[in-house]
Amino acid sequence: MIFYFSGTGNSRYVAERLAALLDQQTVSISDVMRDGRTDDDRTITDDIVGIVAPVYFFGPPTIVMDFVSEMSFNASKAFTVLTHGGVSANASAMLRKKLTKKGVNVSHSFEIRLPDNYVPRYRVPDAAVQERLFAVADADIDKIPELLEKKVHLKKGSFPGMVMSAAAYPIYKRGRDTKGFIVTRRCNGCGKCASMCPVGMISVVDDISRWEPGKCVMCLACVNRCPQAAIERGKSRKHGRYVNPNVTFDD
Repeated sequence: MIFYFSGTGNSRYVAERLAALLDQQTVSISDVMRDGRTDDDRTITDDIVGIVAPVYFFGPPTIVMDFVSEMSFNASKAFTVLTHGGVSANASAMLRKKLTKKGVNVSHSFEIRLPDNYVPRYRVPDAAVQERLFAVADADIDKIPELLEKKVHLKKGSFPGMVMSAAAYPIYKRGRDTKGFIVTRRCNGCGKCASMCPVGMISVVDDISRWEPGKCVMCLACVNRCPQAAIERGKSRKHGRYVNPNVTFDD
């Protein structure tokens, strides 16, 4: 079983490609966390367990860390795959540490670079750059099944990576306030942002999207996947929108 968290499709793309290679099923971490499972449903007993997730501010998304905390694992083999837009720092080691505390023996960790979706700060890569990134990513993903058969020594993480994660990750955890989202006049009240929010922070009131006070995951699905491009955060208006072109979302 391969569990994934994905706001704009990168990690879902990796999970689905990898699942086809390994003859495994994929399960959305967002769906698991929203379903309100009972204690009997919170034990994972598959032979192979993979966790695929993006890197946010040099660390794993909070929803992924919460998922690991709330679930019980009984698997003979576990691995992680983190997607990132350029630098992952100490994110893989952070996720492994969380899994180890739950009694999970992580045999392998992989990292795949894909186009960055953090449009509040960065411009979306052009089509040519995206094409090159996908070509390299596909080759790296296709090597994973063979690599899983080999024994490796997992490093704890480099000192520079630890410093980067230690500095940036707390900013992410503190800076997830929903006040930063802005709804423009282009909003038509379709409600797609509310249906895709993994933590239920969005509702539609009087045909306008509204964010509940609190901490969101910062997946930016609402910003990037709004059909009207009606949601802004930071400098997203100048930086475009990104959705993995190889993934089709139902909502």
